Amino acid sequence: MTVLRERVELGERSYDVVIGDGALAELGQLLPSTARRVVVVTQEHLPVDVTPILRERGLEVATVVIGVGEEHKSLTTIEKIMRVCAANDMTRGDVIVGVG
Repeated sequence: MTVLRERVELGERSYDVVIGDGALAELGQLLPSTARRVVVVTQEHLPVDVTPILRERGLEVATVVIGVGEEHKSLTTIEKIMRVCAANDMTRGDVIVGVG
C-alpha cells in the first residue's frame, strides 16, 4: 500500500491530504474530534463507499455525487456541494471528504 500524505499549513486550520491505496484505512484517524457531520463528495460507479466507516464513528453523513470529467470542476458543482452543506447544518467543526 502506498499512501502519500501532504500537510496543508493554515495555522490552526491546518489539515492533511492523504492519497493512495491505503488512504481509506486512515480515514477514521484523520477526522477532527469536532466533526459531527460529514459531506462525502464522490462520483458514480466508484468502488469505495466510506459511509459505513463514518457512521460507525457516530457521524451524520450526506453524499453529493458529482459528474466525471473536467467540465464538472465548476462553480455549479461547488454550489451543489455548498447547498448540501447548508441543508445539513454543517459548521466549521464538520468535514467534507472527497473520494475519487
